[in-house]
Amino acid sequence: SLAPRGLGVERMRAWMWHAMRRYRNHLDLGLLLAGQNDDLPSLVRIRERSLGLLTEAGLSLEQAALFSQVIENHVVGCGLFFAVSGWHSCPPHESLDAMRRFYAMLPADTAPLTREAAPHLCPEPDDVYAYTTDLLIAAIERIAATEGEEVARA
Repeated sequence: SLAPRGLGVERMRAWMWHAMRRYRNHLDLGLLLAGQNDDLPSLVRIRERSLGLLTEAGLSLEQAALFSQVIENHVVGCGLFFAVSGWHSCPPHESLDAMRRFYAMLPADTAPLTREAAPHLCPEPDDVYAYTTDLLIAAIERIAATEGEEVARA
């Protein structure tokens, strides 16, 4: 079974995916929220939930505040990407393949690394979101463990 700290991390991961699904299902949400002040009661509740999950995962309140902003930027940025990029209305695989072909045909003398990396560029958006979310969760776990060790030594 998950330790309480591990449970907090998994709750944060689930919450991040829930937020992304909301942006994907309501494409105007990111654009609407981008123009709002952060003092809306609903946004204060979201911030409070984020801070609660992060402190539950073992972060100090100071670290939780920083990660809360980083996670908000991650989720909102990806949500805005879906809203303005047209991913919801075009077949993603075809667009990704076309971009990879474009990069593969770049001149080797001006863009050798991009040309060589072409097969690995433009991954599926959900794969990118999952990878970045996993990086953030790993960082939360690492910092929470470090902070826990410091508290234990004190």
